Amino acid sequence: MKTIRNLLVNEAEKLSDLIQDKTAPDNSKMDGHLRVTNKNGCPSYYHCFRPPDSNITKRKYIRKRDQAIAASLAQQDYDHTLLELAKRQLTCIQRFLNTYDETAFQDLYHNLHPARKALIQPYMTDWDTFVTGWYADAENAIPDALPIRKPDSGFETNRGEMVRSKSEKIIADQYEKLRIPYQYEKPLMLLDGNRQVIVHPDFTLLKSGEFTEYYHEHFGMMDIPDYCKKALQKIALYRKNGIYEGERLLLTFESSLSPLNIKEFEALVRHALM
Repeated sequence: MKTIRNLLVNEAEKLSDLIQDKTAPDNSKMDGHLRVTNKNGCPSYYHCFRPPDSNITKRKYIRKRDQAIAASLAQQDYDHTLLELAKRQLTCIQRFLNTYDETAFQDLYHNLHPARKALIQPYMTDWDTFVTGWYADAENAIPDALPIRKPDSGFETNRGEMVRSKSEKIIADQYEKLRIPYQYEKPLMLLDGNRQVIVHPDFTLLKSGEFTEYYHEHFGMMDIPDYCKKALQKIALYRKNGIYEGERLLLTFESSLSPLNIKEFEALVRHALM
């Protein structure tokens, strides 16, 4: 889920690119503009322009064989109007972003004295309170589900939990370093047709400031055919449930000849979750 600020920042970037593109030097640009008249249901096109050293606008009829000139002028007029509109829209977005406080409602409650908090039902839960509750409710995420699987042996993360592989330890420690809330192998209910399936994503994550879960699957033995087949099936199951890579699903892969690239992983995390 993208926040209002995320969406508007993305839109502002698109508008900035559009403005830059439309203000780039263009030697093919013609002076003047197009005028269209209509007589007896038939359009007529005129090139309106001012000759050098003249304040009088003249117009020149564009013949049918010169329709490319009319098309060029029409596009030119459209691009000019588009540019002005893009500038206005960008200004509106920038003004809004300069005054809009995305966390104002959460901060209102978060900044209260604890004794006052205890008496109030907040309009919107603040981020820290939400994260605390998210961790506390981990074991009860799915009623009647099996507990979160605990590996009998493995690798201990910096926050003292056991994970199944060295790569998962690296990933967990990186999330801890970047202060991204995560839970290891938290159960998740998915649908496979009419059948309910409980899966255990390697990492269930929260994006800073959002209240929607993201999932990270690390597939570490992709050179083993049966493992690779199961990995693809699991990715397909996520897709069936509207969880797509590049949106709420992060995917990393490695094999015996291609280990986890830490720099690429951190870039992926920063792009998707920060």
